[in-house]
Amino acid sequence: MHWVERKFVYDILLFIDAFVTAIIVAISPWLTINLVGYYLFKGKYTSSELQKVGGLYWYGNGLNYAAVLSWIAAVVIGSLFSYTALFQGPFVNYVGGMDISFLSSAIAGAVLYYIFARKDSAVIRIEMTKAGF
Repeated sequence: MHWVERKFVYDILLFIDAFVTAIIVAISPWLTINLVGYYLFKGKYTSSELQKVGGLYWYGNGLNYAAVLSWIAAVVIGSLFSYTALFQGPFVNYVGGMDISFLSSAIAGAVLYYIFARKDSAVIRIEMTKAGF
């Protein structure tokens, strides 16, 4: 194999590694936010209310701001601990050069969403009880 071909393969592998890391940093808090939401609602959702405009799960104009803000903050936190050949977060040196972006973004997403959504979920559970769900 010619040296140019080897360099291309090496560069593409670095790019793929960085891309997969970025996807994992973005998906892991989304997963933990969903798990915390499931925990906060005790696994009980009303399917008819999920589709209703202005229903129990409508939040602010159809957008769950607690979830979105938690996700954005968690992705930023995960990026700070990311270590790839193309990007190194500023906090990587504090953890011995390890890439803990997946773990830090997942934990940050779960904790932030729990803090932000705890009150809203309690109100929705009370409304569900009143409505007989």
